[in-house]
Amino acid sequence: ARPLGERGRGVGVAAVARRTGHPVALPAPAVIRCAGPWNGTIADRFGARPTRPDLAMLAFNVLLDRAPGFDGAVAIAPPAPGARTYFAYPSKGGLLAGTYQAPWTDGPDAGPPSAPLLEACLADLRAAVPALDATLQDIVRTHWGLLPARARGSILLTRRPAVVRHADHAGPIGLDGVTAIKFTTTRLVAETVLRRVHRDLRRPLPDADHSSPPVVTGPPDLATLRDLWARDPDRARDRIRAVVESEAVLETED
Repeated sequence: ARPLGERGRGVGVAAVARRTGHPVALPAPAVIRCAGPWNGTIADRFGARPTRPDLAMLAFNVLLDRAPGFDGAVAIAPPAPGARTYFAYPSKGGLLAGTYQAPWTDGPDAGPPSAPLLEACLADLRAAVPALDATLQDIVRTHWGLLPARARGSILLTRRPAVVRHADHAGPIGLDGVTAIKFTTTRLVAETVLRRVHRDLRRPLPDADHSSPPVVTGPPDLATLRDLWARDPDRARDRIRAVVESEAVLETED
């Protein structure tokens, strides 16, 4: 894809239809860049200066050909200091387990996780549940992708999503960018972006049928929450309620 512009303003996108190979012009009063790990590349094509480097980590879950032996989701961890915590959930007649994170420095065109990374994940799962005894041959499917990291070589997820109006950073008018970080807050991020775009276009955004959730900075880590609970249980309850109300929590397993 490449931008369509007039006098410093983005007015759409030029693309190529995959089935026919024919060029297609997609005019639009505003363009929202939601390209995940390719955000920096797309911003360059639109003449927008990236507001932060694209830093990524590889994350993946594995679907194992193993009977779960339990209902619902459980959290498991190897019996070692500082070990990762994994979820395990019955899925498609097998066991879905993850998430394993690994540093990624090879650009946005990630391939599937390597055999050593898959084996490291399985080793943790075997240590947490010895009866699982899963091997590489038991992996039915791998769900993987790149997520924004806090620093190069880090496996820590960015603390909050990034929403950028590129006209504020020497870029074209009518181009906004967004890098989300997790599924549970995507609705709030989408609403934030749409309100900004409609405000710039001087068009009213139709009222939603439901109230907007409160903006929070993200859930506290377990140690912080325990400390807060010991000092002020009421504030801890309020903090938990705010997280629940701001994220797409629908059932206990969420």
